[in-house]
Amino acid sequence: MKFVVDKNNFLWAIDKINHIVPTHPKIPVLTNIHFTTRKPVTLTIEATDLEIGSKIDLKTKVTEDGECLINGRFLAEAIRELKGESISTTIEKNEFVIIVPETTLKINITTKDEYPIITWGEKEEWTEEMEPTVLEEILQMVAFSASKDEIRPILTGVFFSDAGEVVTTDGIRLSVFKPSKTISLTNTIVPLGFLRQLAATKGGKIKVRYDLKKKRVIALVQPEEGDYWLQSQLIEGNFPNYKEIVPQEFNYNLVVNKTLFEQQLRTVMVVAKNNGNLLKLDIKDKKITLLAESSTFGSVKGEVEIENDQKKELTLALNGKFLQEAIGVIDEEYLVIKLNTATSPIMIQGVEKDNYYHILMPINLQE
Repeated sequence: MKFVVDKNNFLWAIDKINHIVPTHPKIPVLTNIHFTTRKPVTLTIEATDLEIGSKIDLKTKVTEDGECLINGRFLAEAIRELKGESISTTIEKNEFVIIVPETTLKINITTKDEYPIITWGEKEEWTEEMEPTVLEEILQMVAFSASKDEIRPILTGVFFSDAGEVVTTDGIRLSVFKPSKTISLTNTIVPLGFLRQLAATKGGKIKVRYDLKKKRVIALVQPEEGDYWLQSQLIEGNFPNYKEIVPQEFNYNLVVNKTLFEQQLRTVMVVAKNNGNLLKLDIKDKKITLLAESSTFGSVKGEVEIENDQKKELTLALNGKFLQEAIGVIDEEYLVIKLNTATSPIMIQGVEKDNYYHILMPINLQE
């Protein structure tokens, strides 16, 4: 295995691949990056955490085919400190040798016996093209509601419905968004981490293939430095029927200025975050009062004027941080908060657009 490569391109590729490399994997060999060379010009660098796989094909001068495994983070740190614009490499016994002017660096390599084989298919087998901006939009609107609890894997991903909606839920809150450009996946759960990696590519259009037989999705980005591939296993299981928990009618439809409401919410959350983010909302006539208290720091109350046709007073409690995240993604002047009782689901959305809504379950203080 011998090749000569531009230092900056090599470091760019290793840093990209290192995004996938797990820090404390269940299988120790996964801390490594897999290198393969094919004469005359292809250097392939890939890694996996068993859920997401990543590969970059660099065009460079290859004089000898071969392959090896190297600790990715150590390699990146070492290359970053080397002088010069070009790196020459070779394999000597069980060492990966890097040569630059005035420096020879030898790094121990690992055998690939236990490293999983990653298959990628052909470039021509693409299902559709998408833009990173569409993925960024999706993640901005729904990512915060996905569960972080691996006990229920289906709630940790992003669900693409047959209605063209993307949905996330952690069992307490639910975000539903219909992007400006539809994605052809239907009734499929895609890992959130894969979508984040794909959105972060910042390249041109992304080519995507859905291999539903093998329950995986493969994507190709083609930046100037080289072909950048990503793939992920789809999450198997039945996503909850989210439409069942959305009330068909609401007794309260509260219209509030988003800027004023957020200002009061930020102030009240200074106290609420010291009491498990517990926030109380007191709805009375044309005002909504936000209240929080902490046995350590004290209490706070803020008021905001609202449009409210319901004369009956209502007090409820909820997670203030969840409320902040739900309204923070809405880019409108006015919000509408819809609810029925102190213990029934709350809907939050913008007044003008109908492509996003958020459902938040209140906290039952009597339990």
